[in-house]
Amino acid sequence: MKLRVLVSMIAIMGIASLASANLLTNPSFELGTGQGGGLGDASITGWFFSSADGWWANNEVHDGDWSIRRWGTGSYMAQNIAVSAGLEYNFSVWAFDDSGEALGTESYLELRAEWRDGVGEIGRSVIGTIVGGGTLDQWRQVTGSAIAPVGAESVNFTIGTENSGTWAGRVSFDDASMTQVIPEPATLSLLGIGFLGLNYLRRKVRR
Repeated sequence: MKLRVLVSMIAIMGIASLASANLLTNPSFELGTGQGGGLGDASITGWFFSSADGWWANNEVHDGDWSIRRWGTGSYMAQNIAVSAGLEYNFSVWAFDDSGEALGTESYLELRAEWRDGVGEIGRSVIGTIVGGGTLDQWRQVTGSAIAPVGAESVNFTIGTENSGTWAGRVSFDDASMTQVIPEPATLSLLGIGFLGLNYLRRKVRR
């Protein structure tokens, strides 16, 4: 009986996690053509980017076989995802500052949400940054959440390289994620269905 209860609880948790699956296509940058070369010759499934200032590299990866290595002010990679105004979304990406080509203290990686309506951008939310002069040679996660503003129909999930003065260094990033926060009533409904199932199992065993 205890085993059945445990299995049922795992099933409930699984249902809840499905509702918050990663909304990004190719979040680990594994798919496309041109791996191992410059971004100017690459086509990365699901993503668009601003310039050729970068490599589709495999020297530092967080997971899988490939990551993106970028430099230069105003360079970015982005993916457009449909959203619903008023809902909350989680954003994250893993970043690596290599001591061999460390970011300068005025250079940084920025994860941001660029909210859009049917015409163009209507606002931005900066989710987080990795600034030069910090921890080197280890993966760090940039993570945070934001609520889609009134009028938003989609968001550009954007990983950019910026500076507050002069650019220096390079930064790698991998394993991006965007999920929708499950509204509390929906979560409670899922749990309620699960507990009804547990009660049914208990009655069936007693008979």
